[in-house]
Amino acid sequence: MPDDVFSRPPSGTEVDGAGMKALVQGKEKPSPTIEEVANVLGGSVNKVIDEPVEVVKVTPPIVEGVEVSMEDRKEYLRTLLAGEAFKKKYVLYNGNIEVEFRTRTVKENDNIYIQLNHPDMQARINARSKAIIRERLRMITCIDKLSVGGAMYKLPLSLEIFDEMNEVVFSAIRKSMRHFEDTCDVLFEKANDSNFWNKTAGAI
Repeated sequence: MPDDVFSRPPSGTEVDGAGMKALVQGKEKPSPTIEEVANVLGGSVNKVIDEPVEVVKVTPPIVEGVEVSMEDRKEYLRTLLAGEAFKKKYVLYNGNIEVEFRTRTVKENDNIYIQLNHPDMQARINARSKAIIRERLRMITCIDKLSVGGAMYKLPLSLEIFDEMNEVVFSAIRKSMRHFEDTCDVLFEKANDSNFWNKTAGAI
């Protein structure tokens, strides 16, 4: 049915059966009440009581909604100038999960693309979303340390290890990685913002 079939009639106008038939066929353009539309569709509508809608004010987020601490800014700048990987540690569930991520090299990013397009990977990709495999390969590449319940995982991880991992543990790691990557995105996007970096001189 075209979107413009219905248009509003004068206030108080009633539409009879013939009028509704003509209305649905597009011969007339008045808009029926919600009860009349419900009758045409074979249903019914309860009376709706207008209630005030609470308006929530939302503060525009910093890039991707991630606020970067001054400590992270200083460390990022230090590692950038030293040619090192930027690292960030996440301590979750009162220390029962600890995971540290690092930024990847260009070569590592290229290898992810190569692995995704390798013939041996195609069967796995056909069985799952390519985006899922890509995300897990990114996780494998950037996880620098991982311990669960005090037990340290041997790195690098593998896709098979993720397959057998507890869902809650995996979700916590994945969410932390997304925050880490969002943090790196903020630091990159703010490269030309002198106000963002003006208190990081001690890192140099």
